Amino acid sequence: MRLFLGLFLVLGFAAILVLWSLNHRRRCQSFGRRKRSGSSVVNYRFTKKPDWVPKEIIRMKALMPYSGCRTLADSFNRRFVYKGISVGKTYVSETIRKHEYEVRVLRKKLKHRKPNPVPLNRVWAMDLTGKSDTGGKVHHILGLVEHGSRANLCLHGLCDKASITLLRHLLDAIEKYGKPTFLRTDNEAIFTSRLFRFGLGLLGIRHQRTDKGCLSDVNYSVRSATIRMAGPVGG
Repeated sequence: MRLFLGLFLVLGFAAILVLWSLNHRRRCQSFGRRKRSGSSVVNYRFTKKPDWVPKEIIRMKALMPYSGCRTLADSFNRRFVYKGISVGKTYVSETIRKHEYEVRVLRKKLKHRKPNPVPLNRVWAMDLTGKSDTGGKVHHILGLVEHGSRANLCLHGLCDKASITLLRHLLDAIEKYGKPTFLRTDNEAIFTSRLFRFGLGLLGIRHQRTDKGCLSDVNYSVRSATIRMAGPVGG
């Protein structure tokens, strides 16, 4: 009886070792996480990125030549997060290094490309900036730029940053130059307030806002015009 029990234990232990070795071999053959049956989640760690991903990174590098790989990766992930595809700074670095010639060619084409004609009074850009006087006090300056002609329609110092003050200067510009179809601003509180949006709705102007955390053409145009035209502010 003892001999039979010992033989049974030995055979059982051997069977357990065989099953464990087979299971361990299957796990070693599978690289990364396995996709569950019926799951729609795709593991992009070991799959090739779609063809449009490196092309978009090349285009972004041509438009942002002085930005690093981390900045490009963050901008890409923020724009295409709804598609479920993200990139890392290592992937961006390798893509740029492999396609450095394409980036230079595309940047040259973009530099010498003629801009498409934009109808006048279709899009206006409004933004605020500041300029310090000789005493160190910062004065708020409102700028208004027309996208088609790049004309500076308004450049005035403000006594406050109230929404009603911005609407008053906007009405003065409309009375002088006509009414735009779109008004593009950033996401500052004075541009997203109920009073400001209600005033634009009464005027029949559609409000366009830039992406959060992105320095837009609105800021660059208004601040450049401020530097060129405002000059030093007295104390």
